Amino acid sequence: MKPDSHFGPGTARADVQPTGPYKYYVLFALTLALGISTADRALPLVLLEPIRRELGLSDTQSGFMAGPAYSILFALGGIPLGLLADRVGRARVVAGCMVLWSTMIGLCGVAGSYLQLVAFRMGVGLGESGVGPGSMAIVSGAFPERRRAFVVSVLYLGSPLGSLLALGGGAWLAASHGWRSTFIVAGVAGVALAGLLALTVRDPNQASRGGDGAATPPFRDVVAFMLRQRSLIHLLMGALLSQAVAMTMASFQTSLLMRSYGLSLKQAGASLALIMSIAPAVSHLSAGWLADHLALRDERWRARLCTLGTLGAALGLSLVLGAPSVPAAICCLAFYHLFQPFYNGLVLANIQSLVPPRMRATAGAVNFVMLMIGSGIGPLVVGMTSDALAPVYGSHALRYALFTGLPFYAWALVHFWLSEKTLPAEFERAKAAVA
Repeated sequence: MKPDSHFGPGTARADVQPTGPYKYYVLFALTLALGISTADRALPLVLLEPIRRELGLSDTQSGFMAGPAYSILFALGGIPLGLLADRVGRARVVAGCMVLWSTMIGLCGVAGSYLQLVAFRMGVGLGESGVGPGSMAIVSGAFPERRRAFVVSVLYLGSPLGSLLALGGGAWLAASHGWRSTFIVAGVAGVALAGLLALTVRDPNQASRGGDGAATPPFRDVVAFMLRQRSLIHLLMGALLSQAVAMTMASFQTSLLMRSYGLSLKQAGASLALIMSIAPAVSHLSAGWLADHLALRDERWRARLCTLGTLGAALGLSLVLGAPSVPAAICCLAFYHLFQPFYNGLVLANIQSLVPPRMRATAGAVNFVMLMIGSGIGPLVVGMTSDALAPVYGSHALRYALFTGLPFYAWALVHFWLSEKTLPAEFERAKAAVA
């Protein structure tokens, strides 16, 4: 059977949806790819303390490696790779990018200096900038719009899966065999999965145009359309600000447990692995199901739930940083991670519905670039603040520095609240642009 025979009939102007169980295989494979991406992104953060000790890094250097070193090339590569995906094939770009970032994460294991580690971390960011937009566009075209929020949320179960791999498997492997071996194992596993994706996953929209990317709009047309969608702009800004806090916590939560609560790397990794394998999964699935269900009555719920989730995350962050004991800190972290990812799948699903199908990978790339801007800002600001507070607060300086995330959440709430005002009308504008 030819690869394109998995897809039913259609035109070049709309989605050509896979038929039968193949579309669920595509969703599973891309969820696994996103999980590997999350794990490889998180590994340097999980292993931050042993890396910092061996290489003699300050918190400012650690924050740069965790945030800007990753996000700079992610931001620079995201839009070109999104355009390439819309033109030559999203599945091909996803598999190729996976080879690149897996090679780079493996090379982190042989880095002999801080500068080499930063360079390889930047390579990981460049490779991973192509996986999210392409995967999002593939699954958005593979399932009907009425199920989009839930399907995208299932795709983003790769995030807690990756966190479990990094926090559980990564921390255990590093404690047993060292952080360098952990990076090398991760690189080999990623290259193997990339080969499987290249052989088995196809893009429904690519099938409909027979591999010809001529119907894909120029980048300036995509940007012009996005700028007319006010809800989309507010969603992008809310996601950027929320991501600044999320990446900061991802970067420093292991260090927080070790410094302020006296846990070992293995203990902190095990605790966070339990949290990150359950709370974000519940969050993603609940957000997607609620959005699709409540949108039957009022489509504004697709944005309103972002506001409610961000409120819960802000409360959770306050509780984490004020927790008086290890059990309280673990419980508060679970509460925080139950609400922190709530906006993620919803924003991504809304973006896919706020642009025509031919613009989806490019629009998704713009979103991921915005997220990486937030990812670069948060850890660096907190790392610098922690170093400044260290002479006064010692090992607890990081805890107080993390309070800088609360103003970011307050700003994000404003954008999420504004995004719901014009959402239904702009969904219709995107549909009309296809016809």
